[in-house]
Amino acid sequence: MLTVFERLLKCDVTAEMIFQKAGGELTRAVMATARNSDSGGGIANIFEYRKAECDGGNYEATEKHLAAVEGMQLRYRVVGLTPVAALDLSRNFGHLYLMLKHKDVSLWEKRRPVVPGFTAPDRLLQNRVGRCLSFLLSEISGHFNVATTHQIGDRLREFNAELGAEDCVMAHGGFDMKDMYVRLTHAQALRVAEYVVTKVMQEGTLLVNTRGRKGVGWYEPRTPGKVAVRVTREQLLAGVQFILGNGYLFVAGTLMRQTCGIGIGGKASPGLAQCVCMFGEMQWTTTLWADRILGNGE
Repeated sequence: MLTVFERLLKCDVTAEMIFQKAGGELTRAVMATARNSDSGGGIANIFEYRKAECDGGNYEATEKHLAAVEGMQLRYRVVGLTPVAALDLSRNFGHLYLMLKHKDVSLWEKRRPVVPGFTAPDRLLQNRVGRCLSFLLSEISGHFNVATTHQIGDRLREFNAELGAEDCVMAHGGFDMKDMYVRLTHAQALRVAEYVVTKVMQEGTLLVNTRGRKGVGWYEPRTPGKVAVRVTREQLLAGVQFILGNGYLFVAGTLMRQTCGIGIGGKASPGLAQCVCMFGEMQWTTTLWADRILGNGE
């Protein structure tokens, strides 16, 4: 006999239908969205996930909602981020949801937490910090290119299809680089961001267009106009530190704060993940000559 989870996974359901079909068996359920061809949608019991993931050290229970917002607003003013982007206190912290990597319930250990940044009060700050990081990475020659990784993933899926037609063993099951950073400490992530920002931004200042998703460049001594804001190196690093330290979200009605890992789902998360990849590449390539010397006994 199929369980309620399996029954729901076998039919097309909406967020409103979940509670009607599950009844009292699922205290709080959320819908996971299928993002690409090799990812499946499904639902999960948020209480089970909270016990498995939050107790493992990624999240901690924090103060009440009002106190968290007030503390967030105070820290925002202290670090001087108001000129970069204003806090939108009309927005609320989002609810944790799960991205399930497979429709088979027995394979739910592949799920990962997604911290929704599109509903957070610092959504605008995350957006501008992420755009600045992406621009700085584009200024580094030979930087880590996410578009290339997507091409590799597509090619591997084609290779899998060819192997599957010949009844061969599949070489690749899925591809998502952000799965690697759910356990990265905030201190390590901040160190990586400092390396990237210091390497590119010596004395310069970024100019961020406030209209549209694009439009980040170097500031020149002129009047920037009303549709652009200036971001210094200190403000950018302060923004990264603020985003990492204020990843609030609701888990089963309890306000939690992410204490470890890059918040997948945040506006600045892709830029931070790319910085980590580039930092690893730079460390590896800069030690090649030293490794050769050690190997030759010189």
